[in-house]
Amino acid sequence: MLMDTRYQVKTDKSNKLIHISFDELDDTTINYPPAKEKKDDYSPTTKLNEEDTTSCNDTEDTLDISTIQQSIPDSVLQYERQMRKIRAADRASKTNVNPEDHLHIIYKDDDIIVTNKPSGILCVPGVNKNRSLLDLVFEMNNGDEDSEEISSEDKLAKDSMIVHRLDMDTSGIVIFATTREAMSELHKAFRERTGTKKTYEALLVGWLDISKWIESQDDDNTNKVMDEKGTSSDITNLGGGEINLPLQRDHRHPPFMRVSTPESESEAQLAVKDLNSAGYKKLMAKKPKASTTQFRVLSHERWKGYPVTRVELTPITGRKVRVSMVLFYHMISCI
Repeated sequence: MLMDTRYQVKTDKSNKLIHISFDELDDTTINYPPAKEKKDDYSPTTKLNEEDTTSCNDTEDTLDISTIQQSIPDSVLQYERQMRKIRAADRASKTNVNPEDHLHIIYKDDDIIVTNKPSGILCVPGVNKNRSLLDLVFEMNNGDEDSEEISSEDKLAKDSMIVHRLDMDTSGIVIFATTREAMSELHKAFRERTGTKKTYEALLVGWLDISKWIESQDDDNTNKVMDEKGTSSDITNLGGGEINLPLQRDHRHPPFMRVSTPESESEAQLAVKDLNSAGYKKLMAKKPKASTTQFRVLSHERWKGYPVTRVELTPITGRKVRVSMVLFYHMISCI
């Protein structure tokens, strides 16, 4: 559980719900911490070894290696290593994306195309311009006889058809716009959350027992109770709740996300300073963003002999739902 931590857990026994958040002092979206001071700041005259300089040439702002004399900070080395891993993984993706296997149209009219995206393909081309679902939709729409009735002024370029996207390993509904008016209206609906709602279904490793979370808070006077009506008698209700925590880019493992704390945010700002000095002039420290995910436990199951929990996830802010569920020490196995 989260006893003796900075997390605040509020419980609603009657509805079997929990709410997890930080208090204001630890919420980095409210109190933005300054970067930690460092005694030996990195200077542009630092020496890069041959192993760790390979990706510097891939950036727009490169470093003159002839002027380097000392060792590069760990934060820069970590950034370089992670970025090389990401590029290698992208190059390794050799999926033959084709209409027969990957283009599943579930609705189409003159303004939108709705597809059921399978797991294992990209929504949009990656850094190596691999074929994606967007390519299939664009090619299908341009070759469709019905699309010829739409004026060339209303037709969209391929990149403009994107309304939203799903991760490569996530399957689900993806909407594409085919006209400018539809694109504008859909972007507004997703931005203002009017008429649209995203819901994910995921499997968590292990069994998530909300009752035990609620019981663990009974003797903790520091956590407020949302409802005092008593424990729910509905045995079919496996519980759920809401996770409201700030998220930031993980400076140690880019481009992944993590829960933001005052300590991690100070370290991230310092890492950006090191990277700026190492030649990545355009990198900027971004403030953490609020993230709210509501969840509901659907069932406890077994998958390949292992215990898993099926949950329904509703992102309220549109941030990473995967990061939120790691808080329970239950990694998402599939989504």
